[in-house]
Amino acid sequence: MSVVFLPYSFTRSVSFCQVFRSQLSISSVSDQDAYRAGLQPVSQWKAYGLNGYPGFIFIPNPFLPGCQRHWVKQCLKLYPQKPSVCNLDLHMAPEETTDLWGQSKEQLSFGQSSIFLLGGLKREEAPTAMFMHSGDIMVMSGFSRLLYHAVPRVLPNPEGTALPSCLDQALSSDLPVGSVIEHSSEEDWQVCAKYLQSSRINMTIRQVLSEGQKFPEESGSNAKGQAPSEDSHHQENSRVKRHKPNKDS
Repeated sequence: MSVVFLPYSFTRSVSFCQVFRSQLSISSVSDQDAYRAGLQPVSQWKAYGLNGYPGFIFIPNPFLPGCQRHWVKQCLKLYPQKPSVCNLDLHMAPEETTDLWGQSKEQLSFGQSSIFLLGGLKREEAPTAMFMHSGDIMVMSGFSRLLYHAVPRVLPNPEGTALPSCLDQALSSDLPVGSVIEHSSEEDWQVCAKYLQSSRINMTIRQVLSEGQKFPEESGSNAKGQAPSEDSHHQENSRVKRHKPNKDS
């Protein structure tokens, strides 16, 4: 399995008996939807949990060959553009977040390997350390959503090459209908590959709107793909954002 715990010299000793197979809901995501996102069918995924960390799930690389490249390019080229400059904050008032922390958060890793530390509710609690490789996914919900966690170090590709082999795989020319995966030009990919030779991308997916809420509709001036103004996502409430520390890495 892709979860490899580090020796006692780095952090506390962890026995492999703490690792167990997690059961995923195969019917929650159809094979077609998985293919559209560049993922294998959920029935083929391997998922693991850790005793003492309810809500934590580790999924070793479930991506189809070549599909990681698409998400790498999205992270480096598209997502940093406006209006995504505000995509790291909640789009709701603090008093509306009471039940939000029970919702899951997914973390996807692309590029070089890293050491991931999963701690406790307090900083003083010794963390559990594990490797995270390109394409791996971590799900944190419920209790584990509240835990301190961090990535203290990025490591060179253990395969000894500049990039992991999973990022050298070619994308199939037979993409399913409605697929969000797009072929990248060689020029675009070389720019991404150069960055990944010494870097790691962490893509975090979390819920920012409560059930029943939605983002404001784009105005007519933005309907044709133009970037909306920085304030367009806050038209409903027009509240001033306040920074507050949280436990998310």
